[in-house]
Amino acid sequence: MSQPNLATDPKDLLIVPKSFMRIRHYGLLANRHRAEHLDACRAALDAPTPAPAEPETVEAFLSRVLGTDANRCPHCGQGRLRPVSLLPPLPRATGPPLFRWAA
Repeated sequence: MSQPNLATDPKDLLIVPKSFMRIRHYGLLANRHRAEHLDACRAALDAPTPAPAEPETVEAFLSRVLGTDANRCPHCGQGRLRPVSLLPPLPRATGPPLFRWAA
């Protein structure tokens, strides 16, 4: 089997040859030093540190994505839905697995 020409054919990088090892966590955004590298990049570019994002509530997210109020009655559109009771979680299965992998 001939070696792929990595300089001219980037689609060959999807399947790495046996003699190669894929390195996924490498570079500026590698998880171990991400904060240090991003601080150095911001300092080099004279960019300010972004403000932390405020978490969005579920109601705000649904109204932004769906374009409607999620608490409105879907039938009449007038009334407001309110929780009446919470359902308890289903019990976990304690029996044997339904199938086994072939050994």
